[in-house]
Amino acid sequence: MRTEIQHHAETIRKTLELLAQRMDRETASHRLEEFDAMIEAGDIWNDPAKAQKLMRDRQALMDQIST
Repeated sequence: MRTEIQHHAETIRKTLELLAQRMDRETASHRLEEFDAMIEAGDIWNDPAKAQKLMRDRQALMDQIST
């Protein structure tokens, strides 16, 4: 009985993990569009630290999408 419960718990955990990955992939393209829109806005470049962080975050997202 205990083994069966552990098996079900593991199955549920794996399913939730796959759902989380799927949801992240679905929102990734929208987040990339948001990053691109912020980059195109001229005022982002007035704050070099903010622009640099945005570019790093955008690159990390692009790397995540490509993998």
